[in-house]
Amino acid sequence: NKLCKFDLTISTAYVAPDGFRKQVYTINGQCPGPVLEVVEGAKVIVRIHNRLNYITSIHFHGTRQLNTWYNDGATLVTMCPMAPNSSFMHEFIAEPVGTHWYHEHARLVYADCLYGMFIIHPKSQVPPPLPEYHVTANDWHHVPVDTLYGDCACPPPPPPTLGPGAPHQQECL
Repeated sequence: NKLCKFDLTISTAYVAPDGFRKQVYTINGQCPGPVLEVVEGAKVIVRIHNRLNYITSIHFHGTRQLNTWYNDGATLVTMCPMAPNSSFMHEFIAEPVGTHWYHEHARLVYADCLYGMFIIHPKSQVPPPLPEYHVTANDWHHVPVDTLYGDCACPPPPPPTLGPGAPHQQECL
């Protein structure tokens, strides 16, 4: 099976998609984060680097995580959050086929751009006759989500768990 490695860094930046400048969370400097594409059955390794001043985690929504439940990213459900300035390595098999998403799971800040698409293509896919386009939609507020909904009260995070990351790839087909 194919090995797909991704290296994602969570940080902040100012953006103004509607003309109103606002600080948001970015993944590799993007808002929303990069589209990650893999083939069904591939071994996926995603190194997440938390460059924020507080805890976070990334959940791969829609993936089965069979026998890798501890890599699911659901803070305080299947794993502890990442401490500030630490990293975590997710490792799982890409299944099922479909268009999924990954998102922050320790607080509500995924609404401030801390998410991206995760696409699992079938092993034997015939190339589409027309180009494919990927669209995400999200509510957009001029104030931070923490201000609208409050902050999550979570216990102290564990110590850092991972060293430097692997080269970043956005596509692994």
